[in-house]
Amino acid sequence: MDNEKKTSAEIAREERKARIEKAAQTQTEKKEKKAKEPASKKRAKIIVPVVIVVLALVLGLLYYFGVPQRTFTAVKLADGSKISVAEYEYYYKAIYNNYVNTAYQYDSYYGEGVGAMYTGGFNYMKTPKSQEYTGDDIDKDKYGEKPTWADFFESTTISQIKQIKAIYKAAIDAGYKLDDDDKESVNKQIEDLRKTASDNNYSLNAYLLNNYNRGLNEKLLRRMLEEYAIIDKFDKKKLEDIQNSITDEKINEAYEKDPSAYQTVDLRAFRLASEAAKNTDSTSYTEEELKKQTNESKEKILESIQKFYDAATLDNFGTLAYEYAPDDEKDAYKDRDEATDASALTKENITSYFGEDAAKWAFESGRKVGDKYLAKTENEDGSVACTVFIMTAVPSRDDTKQPVSVRHILFKLTEDETDDNGNKTTKQLRTKEEAKALAEKTLKEWIDASATEDKFTELAGTLSEDPGSSDNGGLYADVTKSSSYVKEFLDWCFADGRKVGDYGIIDTTYGSHIMYMSKISDTTQWQTQIKEDLAKEEYEAFFKSITEDKKYDASLNSFFAGRVKNRVEKFAEKTISAINAQKETSSSKSQTVKAQDIEN
Repeated sequence: MDNEKKTSAEIAREERKARIEKAAQTQTEKKEKKAKEPASKKRAKIIVPVVIVVLALVLGLLYYFGVPQRTFTAVKLADGSKISVAEYEYYYKAIYNNYVNTAYQYDSYYGEGVGAMYTGGFNYMKTPKSQEYTGDDIDKDKYGEKPTWADFFESTTISQIKQIKAIYKAAIDAGYKLDDDDKESVNKQIEDLRKTASDNNYSLNAYLLNNYNRGLNEKLLRRMLEEYAIIDKFDKKKLEDIQNSITDEKINEAYEKDPSAYQTVDLRAFRLASEAAKNTDSTSYTEEELKKQTNESKEKILESIQKFYDAATLDNFGTLAYEYAPDDEKDAYKDRDEATDASALTKENITSYFGEDAAKWAFESGRKVGDKYLAKTENEDGSVACTVFIMTAVPSRDDTKQPVSVRHILFKLTEDETDDNGNKTTKQLRTKEEAKALAEKTLKEWIDASATEDKFTELAGTLSEDPGSSDNGGLYADVTKSSSYVKEFLDWCFADGRKVGDYGIIDTTYGSHIMYMSKISDTTQWQTQIKEDLAKEEYEAFFKSITEDKKYDASLNSFFAGRVKNRVEKFAEKTISAINAQKETSSSKSQTVKAQDIEN
């Protein structure tokens, strides 16, 4: 009834006031409710985003320091054994590195392409995934008809892991464990690596993380090295036991079965090879032009080697080798008849180095001194490799007792020095006469002192200038007639009537050597070879029986295996870049040296 007396303006003012009061009451209620909330609930809205960020950082740090790699399983064996991602990656990368180093070294020493030939086609200048593996020793059902080298490394890694775990288990079951010497050896390896890390301003774990893989740390590395030490002990003892079980009767039976396998032959050999033409930074020939150049090079080599073959005799072989050798190889043949010597070769040696046809010729019945043979090998790239042989001693059984162990003290004529720019120079240390006089003086002092092997060992450690043996008392063990030592060295070791305790002085291109015969085998070369072959055959059968046990069947986690492949691909890219940089540096230094030679 009162509203009828109010104007519309008054009513509107009252409604507006009511809305304001209600709004104010709502805000007050919210403040009171918030004031009553527990403190933990108040913080949650601020802290939850921070926790998410911190958790991400923690996970990142765990990954960086390799915790997941050491925790997650890459390979699981049927017996329940688990191999972590870190351990798997260590083996995988070690296999890759081994192939790179082998191929690179062979290319550096023998020429481009030799490394790929020796490793079965691996090109260290390409990443594993980018090149096809053409070998037969890979599961095509698993990896397809065109597997890559990355697939091969994966397959090889799994096989290696199975073998390591199988032999380690056999060793443990047989009661093998680390002794004090083994522990000392492992500690030394760890400490040597720690020193290397320190020299590069790293802690050991940081060094392993940066140079091997994120999951590898000192604890894991030590465990693997201890496994290797036990496996090595087990392997050596098993092989020794097998060798000791091989009787003279077994040895004679093996010889009668195939005499030529245990005979040796003396040859002289000279090799010429062409190369396939390739474009360089300054050329851009067509495929037809490159093929023509390759064929011209090949025909030139074939013509030269045929002339060499026709003219070669026992008397002029060394002289002809110098005459026909490429200019960059002539120094190796100048006044050095022994540069063409290929003595004490077995059928296996010749087959490996020169092929089955050459081996068949060398050991053919009725062969006589002075016989010649020309071996030719045609390569897929159109190049050719040719070797001329002339026989200097027909196949025979070598009754020389070998191997032998010999000590020597070397007084060098020259020494190579490398300056800060990597340039090598040869420094004359003394004349031949001075080196001989020093050797004679030292020998007399040794004889006057006691003439014992212990004293000789001591003198070698302090006086010998041979870096390869001075820290081992001048010792070279397991020397055979086919060992790669200079002719004068081997001639002294295997002179007729040589016995333990003999000593003397020889002169070589290195300088003057005081020689001491430390040990001579009780068996002849052919007996030793047969014993080694039979032992190897028996050990391989034993090894196969263990490693092919079904309980070591392996299952691979494809996700983690794929991640490892990708990481090694990136590692390979860095390795290739480093090799390219090294080659460019070497080429630059070589050009600098040539320029200096021209100026001089």
